Amino acid sequence: MVALQMANEKPVKYWKLVELKNDLPHDVQKELTDSLLLELADALEDGTVFEIVRELERIQQLSERGVLNQRMKVVSSHKLQKADLARRQLLEGSSGNQEEERKILERRLAEELRRADQQIIGQLDQLVAEQQSTLSQAAVPCFTVTTDPAKIKLQMSVMNLISQLSPA
Repeated sequence: MVALQMANEKPVKYWKLVELKNDLPHDVQKELTDSLLLELADALEDGTVFEIVRELERIQQLSERGVLNQRMKVVSSHKLQKADLARRQLLEGSSGNQEEERKILERRLAEELRRADQQIIGQLDQLVAEQQSTLSQAAVPCFTVTTDPAKIKLQMSVMNLISQLSPA
């Protein structure tokens, strides 16, 4: 009787979280204990966390579009440089060092793209850390600033649960 009474005292969001938990990968399900789900349900009660998550998702989408555009500019610039070299070599006629010149350009452009990709990864990593910090400050369970892939997977699952419960 007491267990039934205590079960009835749990918030509705807790029961929805329990239901949604079953759709997650097994390794994540094991991490989402009943006490953690109850803590998450409590954190969601006043609606503030939903607003925070919506804003973080909006910022992430803008950031991802920005870094995609940044990379596309680099790739486009590389295409122009390759076309320019091909055009110049065609005008100059056949010479023995054209292939070497093309290989040098290819290596330089590959290194430039690698550096650009590293910069983009750094920007996205910084965005993740900012999101983790924001959600940690909002007292959302599981959120601390980390680079541990397993913890990040759990955090992403929690974010997904929050998004699924979001009223709008």
